[in-house]
Amino acid sequence: MNKGFYIKHLQVVGGGLPTAEVNFDSGLNVISGASNTGKSYIFQCIDFVLGSGKKPKPITEAKGYSEIRLQINTWNNKEYTLAREFDGGKIRLVEDKISNFSQKSSKELNLRSDDDSDNNISSFLLDLIGLKNCKLKKDANNAKKSLTFRDLVKFCMIDETQIISEDSPIYSGQYIDKTAEESLFKLLLSGTDDSDLEERENPKNTKQRLTGALEFINKSIETKSIELLTLEKLTESFKEDQVNAKIEEFTQIINQSHQAIHNEEQKRQEKWREIEQLRSAIDEITEMQKRFNLLNSHYESDLKRLDFLNEGKQYLDQLKTLNCPICSNIINKEVLEKYIETTDQPLIESITSEAKKIQEKQKDLTTTSKDFSEKLYKLKDESGKKTKEFASIELTIKNKLKPIVDIHSKNLQTFLNAKENKAKLNILKTEIIDLTNQKEYYEKAIKEAGKRQPSLAKRIIAEDYYESFSNQLSEILKRWGLNYKTVHYNKENNDVKLDDKIRTEFGKGLRAIIRSAFMVGLIRHCQTKGTPHPAFLILDSPLTAYKGKDKDTQEEDIPRDIETLFFNSLEEYAKDKDIQIIILDNKEPNEEIKKKIKYVHYSGIDSHNPAGFYPTH
Repeated sequence: MNKGFYIKHLQVVGGGLPTAEVNFDSGLNVISGASNTGKSYIFQCIDFVLGSGKKPKPITEAKGYSEIRLQINTWNNKEYTLAREFDGGKIRLVEDKISNFSQKSSKELNLRSDDDSDNNISSFLLDLIGLKNCKLKKDANNAKKSLTFRDLVKFCMIDETQIISEDSPIYSGQYIDKTAEESLFKLLLSGTDDSDLEERENPKNTKQRLTGALEFINKSIETKSIELLTLEKLTESFKEDQVNAKIEEFTQIINQSHQAIHNEEQKRQEKWREIEQLRSAIDEITEMQKRFNLLNSHYESDLKRLDFLNEGKQYLDQLKTLNCPICSNIINKEVLEKYIETTDQPLIESITSEAKKIQEKQKDLTTTSKDFSEKLYKLKDESGKKTKEFASIELTIKNKLKPIVDIHSKNLQTFLNAKENKAKLNILKTEIIDLTNQKEYYEKAIKEAGKRQPSLAKRIIAEDYYESFSNQLSEILKRWGLNYKTVHYNKENNDVKLDDKIRTEFGKGLRAIIRSAFMVGLIRHCQTKGTPHPAFLILDSPLTAYKGKDKDTQEEDIPRDIETLFFNSLEEYAKDKDIQIIILDNKEPNEEIKKKIKYVHYSGIDSHNPAGFYPTH
């Protein structure tokens, strides 16, 4: 058995106080001493660091201490240190010995197990044991749960209350967990979990699910039936042939109206283009007329200038001075004389000739301007007519054609709605028929769910495993001086039966001894069969409750040297094997055994032995 781990070192630190600690070895470890020296407290500290939700009991000696550290070693020589503060919270992990813990950066492990993550204390420990990802059947329908280390604790850590309990050693006392706990015991015996079992829905859940579905179906039938009645009233005055004929009629009218609108819109568009062209021509002629008027003004100015020159000669001959027609200043005759021809005839002829040319151009301009005016009149007249035609088309579309489309579209929609309602009516009838069939199916299924369901396949392990375990248990009890004719595991009670008596029928002292033998026998069985086990066992007060003189518990025939036999057999068995057994008890082994094992004694007083787990300070 090279899987599993053992406890190597326990420390409690904090507040600058001296470290409270105890060392362990593989094989047998015994911590003995008087009551209230810290033996059960050590158990609680180990359990707390390994993921228990129950904190160590508050004691005076622990005041000022803040953190528990625990070194565990695998049988493959790997060292791990776990740490957890008394206040709870996550567990810190370092892959190293406890003396190096403060020098290392630690990894945080969650307390709660999560199927989607391995970052928790349970997955870490189960991986060391070889039981990671195992599944346990938890009810008669083969529903499964993931194995956690807390499920496994009851087979490797037995406190002073559990060791004398009348409950089966495989049970935790919670009724709802019994099936899973039985599955776990089978897993330890055989090495096979329940992953492959076929799961069936819980009949109660099945009935609830089917009942919920039936209620939904009934509600749907009721809703659809009301809708069906409403649609039948809406469509009762519409015959299917009539509806189709009306849809065809209105569709045709609407299509024709749309085509007429399209044609009119094309006409309107064409008229608009013609109006735009006329406006462009009108604008062009208007611009030309402005230019003609400007040119005519120039001609008039030129003629006035020539007249001035012609008349000016006569005035100049009569006047000694002359005012300039431009600036009104006096022009001396001497200045003008150099611009006057020596003879008057050429000047007069030139002025007359120039005036005739201008008058001819002015005549042509007048004729052209008149033509443009006539053309402009015609264009404006034509534009007015086109604009009226455009407006007429607009009115035809707006007041005649579109109203036809709107009216008949409403009529068409009425019959389309009627047709749609008819179709919905048929769909609703089909849906109600389907729902009614489903209702019958679910009513029948609910009746079937209420009947007793056939048993599902169980994981049955070979009787050889039970016999092997029973043989180990019988041998251990004999080694401890308890001789019974038959010792076997009773599957009906899931407990040990000695001759014709179940363990629960014995007094608490023998119950503690037998339960201890149960746990030791389980480790020996797992080692023999090669099945997974944590490979360590902590027993708190297995011998304290035993009293050889208890007449009412029928223990008077038990040999008085049972304590010696108990320690001797455990030392021999655990020696040189990959297992660890830790005994916490008021009783102590003899001097010969003490030399062979890891032994710690708490005296309860200041002496050469420590007074208790916590140092005196």
